[in-house]
Amino acid sequence: MSSIWNNRISVSIFGESQDPTAGITISGLPAGEFIDAEEVSSFMARRYPSALRNSSQPCIQASPHIISGVLNERTTGAPLCALIQNAEIRHIEYPVEVPTDRVGTSDYTGTVRYRGYTDVMYLDKFTDRLTAPLCFAGAVCGQILERRGIYTGAHILQLHNIKDNPFDPVNISRDGVISVRSKDFPVIHDKKGWDMLADVEKARETGVVMADMLSELVERHPSIGEVRSIGLFGVIELVRDRKTKTPMAPYNGSSPEMAALRKYLLDHGVFVNTHWHTILVIPPLIITSEQLAEAMAVFDQALQITDAAVQE
Repeated sequence: MSSIWNNRISVSIFGESQDPTAGITISGLPAGEFIDAEEVSSFMARRYPSALRNSSQPCIQASPHIISGVLNERTTGAPLCALIQNAEIRHIEYPVEVPTDRVGTSDYTGTVRYRGYTDVMYLDKFTDRLTAPLCFAGAVCGQILERRGIYTGAHILQLHNIKDNPFDPVNISRDGVISVRSKDFPVIHDKKGWDMLADVEKARETGVVMADMLSELVERHPSIGEVRSIGLFGVIELVRDRKTKTPMAPYNGSSPEMAALRKYLLDHGVFVNTHWHTILVIPPLIITSEQLAEAMAVFDQALQITDAAVQE
């Protein structure tokens, strides 16, 4: 995965999600272009729409600090470099020999892409924090394009089975593009947006139920080292020893116990992905609490296979 994109302009991002600072360099911008800092901040705030946050989730503001390329609010023609402070640095260290697939990240795809050589200590290199520099670039370039009569916009076309009205490819208007941009939840048809939010809330509530069920499994099965979940995206980490966290399968491999566990689940109607020593629990967003309970009952029986391999 390259961190440099270029055609007429060149965009390069640097830093990782757990570094104190991430940043971006934009080369090739025309000189003398006015950059409205307030508009940049407003554009970047769309990364965290309030409609998708609950009261316990603070809004993580990414405030870029421009260190070169802009003077007196106008581009100088030199490369524009901006830094973005990381307000939530979490110093999480994992054993070097046991990378952990954490939910809500691209750890697995990153591991495949980089053949296991990603920084194990900071495995969430691919999290949403690194979209902040790219959003900054979009905000800057968007202002320059609008002075040339070019307006860009985006909306959520589909969430689950709920589809928003598409942009008209022929009769699209400037006001139509800008009106969507100003919405907290960017959809063209507001009623469809409300339905999407209701669907998200339902999944969030079911996710709480699933987290409780996973915690109950930990209490009953010594082969579970840890469970984690975000919404309806969960993982069960299986170990041979809870104290040493010896994984049930080796790094980048499998084991007879993991193979037998997966076979049992599939044979009993629960489709899952197993990855090394973990089970990825990712049910459909439309699943009900009753259906979750049925699946967990199968997990309860299947985990007896790995429990038998726990070292006393």
